[in-house]
Amino acid sequence: MRFKTRLILCYSFLFVLTTPVFVYALTCHIMWVCVYAALVTLITALISILLIKEYGRRQRRLTTDVAHELRTPLACLQGSVEALIDGVWEPTTERLESCNEEIQRLTKLVTDLSLLTDIEWEAVKLRKTDFDIAGLLEVTAAQFQAEAEREGIRLVLDIESRMIHADYDRLKQVLVNIVSNALKYTDEGSVTLRNRGREITVADTGCGIAAADLPRIFERFYRADASRDRRTGASGVGLTIARSLIRAHGGDVVAESEMGKGSVFRIFL
Repeated sequence: MRFKTRLILCYSFLFVLTTPVFVYALTCHIMWVCVYAALVTLITALISILLIKEYGRRQRRLTTDVAHELRTPLACLQGSVEALIDGVWEPTTERLESCNEEIQRLTKLVTDLSLLTDIEWEAVKLRKTDFDIAGLLEVTAAQFQAEAEREGIRLVLDIESRMIHADYDRLKQVLVNIVSNALKYTDEGSVTLRNRGREITVADTGCGIAAADLPRIFERFYRADASRDRRTGASGVGLTIARSLIRAHGGDVVAESEMGKGSVFRIFL
């Protein structure tokens, strides 16, 4: 639960708990309520301190994670630029493209982190409209068709018409993140997009996710295969963003997987 929401719920609970007592005490002139009020104030202060400490801990963790994520691409970029400046490398198109790729990776990471922060602080406003899930899945599949063909992976659609009320762009972003992830971890076979009612599934025949990693794949910056993610330029927050956006819709995302047999991501709206 978001920090701001928890704090509001905490104070709302205390307000509901204490208001009737204070009204009764003021009416009947009961002095012991002063002691009760002092205790409530103390409890409120302690809870606030604990929540603030937790917020501080999360902020420190975020700072550490961001520093860790930025260190590698910045080091690569710095090394490449210094080699070009010192004349160790010739400024060839290939080397300049490599530098540009690192810059793009940094830009994507910053953009993703900014979006994730907005979601967690409820700054993202959903613009809900009525649309057909089937049409959205067709558009998403078409976006990845060329990449799938290039990698020799079948992109399968198993869809049925279903009207929903949701934010089209944000839901498309969720699907793009999950389908992109599925293609990265599938070396051969297929990626299937399916919907049944208000449930959407993205299933792949890739390498799968280890049981120890499965509970943590939606955590920020958690990577089941760090080497592959770094090679593909993944930011490490794609699945975190996907789950956060779906939960903002009042739904959820769950993952099922078995090593060597692929993974299934289920989106419930």
